[in-house]
Amino acid sequence: SQFVNYGFLMREPDCNAPREMDLVLKQPFTYGSTWWERFEKRLCPVHALVKWRAFRHEFLFGRDNEGGRVPSPHLFNFNDYLKFCLGHTVLGLVQVSSRVWILSVLLTCPIIFVSMVYGKVQMLQCVFAWTICAAAFVISMLLAEDTDLITPTVPEDPRQVLILFDGTSSMAIMTRRQLRQEPSSDDAIAPLSCRCPGLGDCKLDKKLIKLGASQSMFSSKTRKVGNSLMSLMAYKECLGLVGMWQAILITSLIVSGLSMEKRTWWELAFNFFAWAEWPVMMHWVVPRIIHQLTMLDSVDCRANKDVIRRVTLDSKERLLGYQTCLVQVASFAHRVIGPSLCVRQEDKKRSFKTGLLLCEEATLKQRHEFAQVFAAWDFNNNGIVDPDELVAHFVPLVGGENAHERAMEMVNDLIDYVDHDDTGKLDFDKCRALLALAMSSQHQHNVKEDLRNVFFPIIDYDGNGFLSMDEFTGWLRNMCDGVEAEDIANLVFKYFGTGKPVLSPEDFADFMMHIANGLH
Repeated sequence: SQFVNYGFLMREPDCNAPREMDLVLKQPFTYGSTWWERFEKRLCPVHALVKWRAFRHEFLFGRDNEGGRVPSPHLFNFNDYLKFCLGHTVLGLVQVSSRVWILSVLLTCPIIFVSMVYGKVQMLQCVFAWTICAAAFVISMLLAEDTDLITPTVPEDPRQVLILFDGTSSMAIMTRRQLRQEPSSDDAIAPLSCRCPGLGDCKLDKKLIKLGASQSMFSSKTRKVGNSLMSLMAYKECLGLVGMWQAILITSLIVSGLSMEKRTWWELAFNFFAWAEWPVMMHWVVPRIIHQLTMLDSVDCRANKDVIRRVTLDSKERLLGYQTCLVQVASFAHRVIGPSLCVRQEDKKRSFKTGLLLCEEATLKQRHEFAQVFAAWDFNNNGIVDPDELVAHFVPLVGGENAHERAMEMVNDLIDYVDHDDTGKLDFDKCRALLALAMSSQHQHNVKEDLRNVFFPIIDYDGNGFLSMDEFTGWLRNMCDGVEAEDIANLVFKYFGTGKPVLSPEDFADFMMHIANGLH
């Protein structure tokens, strides 16, 4: 839709194409070959989105699927990684170096002298304010240019860009690994599913559908991008200097405003324009600088390994939270749906409406979780969850012989409980209604009891009444590989505050409920 809206693709009716629609190339997609072209394209939202996806794709999978910066792409959230790096960037700008302090003092002294001699304080403040803003804008442009130069290139045909990025979202990768257990190198390129329009005359050559080399590289020796005017450290110190001067300016404006009684119209005008610089800096210039500096300082050879480890562990904690969500749904099927399976249409409509009301009362975070779960269940990404798509998620929670058949029975019962229109499938509204019913507060005590008495014995393979880290890890690997016993041990330590080689049924229930409540 974005490529169509911004004139890169055009929809043409074709009764022989999927969804009776073909995507036809209207103009090629490029970053621009000159500085001015790159500046113009930078203002287009779809360019910003594609560049972000290109950085992410390279970070997770590498340029030619040779392997990215993370060991398990399906257990890594690139957005969370950038959030942590953003915090480090902001902290670095706040911690002003001694050189910035000295330079600020040296430059402030002559400015104070001029204002004392000529007495034009308001005019000087106005000129000083917009000089700072202009300097920050220039730094922003240089940073944006350096960021553009290290951005991996994408195919010029937007349809090939769609193919390149299709199926590489975090939830899509996770779902595919859960259902098919494919090797991670195959996660990088997945064919467009049947939900998409036709691709017309697009060349489906895998040699063309890959990231290309960037226009320049970041040098770890010079800490520069190619022939850039400034190094990464210079950028940081210049930004620290701008921040320092901005603080001095605001302090000066406050002090002068409190100390002067009468002002001329010219003084009021200069004062107004000096204050007007602050929102321009804070709402437009500074956010762009921080975003570009974070990207430049966090990808390629500047990848932060400590943050990667932390984000990976958080992703594994979310994986546990997702399994707890499945446990809640399975417990709901066992406790509520099983004993009183509703077959009448009136009962289904009542359950559906009750679930929607509970969903509306849920917190924003819970509603976001419902959307994430639906995305995980909707493997084909066509807006509908079939029983065949859903059953694989519940097989590990059933265990024993005929696990698949019993899981399919449970899935059909779950769907039927809210199937007010008798389609035999879940759409988004039915899914969130079902999840809201299963995760309602009145059912939580049953979940904890089922964790102890129903699900713990399934994971306790040796049946000794205690769950080892290897058993816990083996159960999770049945649903998604990449989880190590060390990761589970770290999460257990994080919750209990001490190392535990084994978990009792009560410990296991408390731990899983804590993970679920943390996500809520």
